[in-house]
Amino acid sequence: MTRAVPVWGTQLSLGASALAQAPEAPVVLIESEQLCRRRKYHQQKLVLVLAAMRGFADDLRAVGRVVVHVPLEQALPSYWDELGARCDALSVTELVAMRTADRAPTEIIERWCAARALALDAPPNPQFLTSAADCALWALY
Repeated sequence: MTRAVPVWGTQLSLGASALAQAPEAPVVLIESEQLCRRRKYHQQKLVLVLAAMRGFADDLRAVGRVVVHVPLEQALPSYWDELGARCDALSVTELVAMRTADRAPTEIIERWCAARALALDAPPNPQFLTSAADCALWALY
């Protein structure tokens, strides 16, 4: 099984669970016009996120990771089209994608992987103080 780890601009940590779960897999960083235009982000915020992604790509290479970094000016307009093209080029059969902070992006990647017949391993997001299971238990009370 050929695995890849897509990382979004909100997940730039060498301690990310997906990176630890798939240490041999290439890391895919896509600077996407679609994601940049999704909301009315402040332009300076976008510059900082894109610069952080580029720096993170360098950090990953420095620790020996294979990185597929697609800069904004070279990426297809759609994040999902670009990710699909990169998965095809790498012959990916499974994505290891850390759960996102929001439910919607996680659901989107689940549907996207299902439509492409890709396996999806979605380890928990360590950026939260409590686990999803703990939150679910709390919500019952």
